[in-house]
Amino acid sequence: MLVWLKFPMLWLLPTRIATGFCCSLLTSASMGKNCPPGNVKSKITTKTSIRLSGDTDAASSSVNNSSDSNDRSTSTSSATIFLEIEVADEKIGRLQFIIPDTKMLPLHTENILQLCSKEKSSIDPRMKYTGCEFQHAPQFVEGFAQYRWGHTLHGRGRNTVGRADERIKDPTSMTACTHSVYGGQYYGLHYENDIPKQDLDGKDATVVLTVPLVGPGRGSTDLCIVRVGESPPEWKERLLLNSAVLGWMDPSSMETLQTMARQTRGPPKVVDSGVL
Repeated sequence: MLVWLKFPMLWLLPTRIATGFCCSLLTSASMGKNCPPGNVKSKITTKTSIRLSGDTDAASSSVNNSSDSNDRSTSTSSATIFLEIEVADEKIGRLQFIIPDTKMLPLHTENILQLCSKEKSSIDPRMKYTGCEFQHAPQFVEGFAQYRWGHTLHGRGRNTVGRADERIKDPTSMTACTHSVYGGQYYGLHYENDIPKQDLDGKDATVVLTVPLVGPGRGSTDLCIVRVGESPPEWKERLLLNSAVLGWMDPSSMETLQTMARQTRGPPKVVDSGVL
């Protein structure tokens, strides 16, 4: 009796032991079976690992979704551009071009698209084709002996991709779409395999859109309309040497192109342009 009086906390010891044992039983019951207290920690750890596994699945799903998103962002996309043409203050019609793969030569293509859409002209009014003229001389007029079966539009030399005053270079993309032809190479779409042929009175009248990759206009704002299909047999694909084929002309634009090519009144002028 003196011991209990001297150490009063001993009265509470049996109660705490009993309480702890009951709590252990309750915890075991809540886990689905009566297990000794020593196994409670093991069970909780298992549930935690399940939860982490679920989180990992979710993270994996997130990564897969991100990967799918990246795949979509790098997938092939197409675009259509147009140029409204005027000669001697008289509108003669619209030239429209289909670019089936804007990612084949992404830098050169994006430059052309932004110059057509005029989206950066608020930064620099020279970053657009509106107001620019096609070259006009005997070699650009159908019917003259010097005719080259092509028409070159000079921009203002201000690129919308990279630094405005630096030439665009994309050797990696060029290497992936190089085509050999007698006399050298050209790039982009393959004329025979990738370009749908246009028929005019039973003859090939295919017209392609190109940008120069060699010479003074390379990697800048020049673009060329090349009448490969109608050119003499010894020319054909050779007209594409040292240039990149980005797309082809819509057949509905043939009348406008012929009017532009056969007139001698003055240089064809772009009065409007855009991306459809």
